Amino acid sequence: MAKPWDGIFSAKEVDVVIPAAGGTVYIEPFGDVHHDNKSCCKETWGEFLEDAYNRMGPTTLFLGMGDYIDMASSSERKGLAAAGLHDTTMDNLDIIANQNINAFIEDISFMQGKLLGFIQGNHDWVFEGGPYEADKTGSQVMAEDLGTEWLGVSSRITVNVKLRSGKLVDKIKIYANHGKGGGGSTVGAPFNTVQKMSMTFGDGELFLMGHDHSLGGLPSTVLSSRGDDDVGALRCYYGRTGSFLRAYEPNVQSYVTAGGYKPATLGVIRYEYKFTKRVIDGAISYKKKVNQIS
Repeated sequence: MAKPWDGIFSAKEVDVVIPAAGGTVYIEPFGDVHHDNKSCCKETWGEFLEDAYNRMGPTTLFLGMGDYIDMASSSERKGLAAAGLHDTTMDNLDIIANQNINAFIEDISFMQGKLLGFIQGNHDWVFEGGPYEADKTGSQVMAEDLGTEWLGVSSRITVNVKLRSGKLVDKIKIYANHGKGGGGSTVGAPFNTVQKMSMTFGDGELFLMGHDHSLGGLPSTVLSSRGDDDVGALRCYYGRTGSFLRAYEPNVQSYVTAGGYKPATLGVIRYEYKFTKRVIDGAISYKKKVNQIS
């Protein structure tokens, strides 16, 4: 039977304000941390947190991409449900999971007020009761505690870039999904899956997926209507948002190692949307330039 959080799609809009002289909007996705796994690279994770804190400004927006904690995968949760464990055992597991979730929340607490929301991953805890109502996920708890939205497994996010006067400068249209594997073993295979999202959501410009621990992004230029007979070029990006889970450590068990999967390139990818003011024949406009950094 489907759970209340299975297969949920969300749509949200958020406003961000830049100065009249121009400014930059920063989109910073992160995910596949597996924070409670002994193979989570706490050094790389700590470097990300420090860099993100130091970079953070009024136009910085973070986006959670799923798999924040490791406990437990979707297949493990099915196994637990079928095991018929005693209520006291499940209560104890709820307590452990809650501790893991709170440790992760504490790490990213500085992002409060800057979070677009949390995408649901396949690695997550589903509470049986205990401190929360039954069937609530760890990702939902994180969203509530940090004052943002739980975005389901897939989300359309529109960032309205405005001036202080309220005038709309541009829209950044993001489609995010925790994702699935790339279906191939070549370097480019993970990005094929991301590009397929654009066949469903044709008006987007930033398409993001996690899940397979790939890191990087590919640009693609399409034609976009800007009204009436005006057609312009729109640069889209297809991004895989990275991971913090190490593998192939000597004498350390890992499902990545056991499955013979490729090791992850640890870290994150981020996007800078720079808006530069232009005055042509007395008319003011803003030119958008996108930088992808990983």
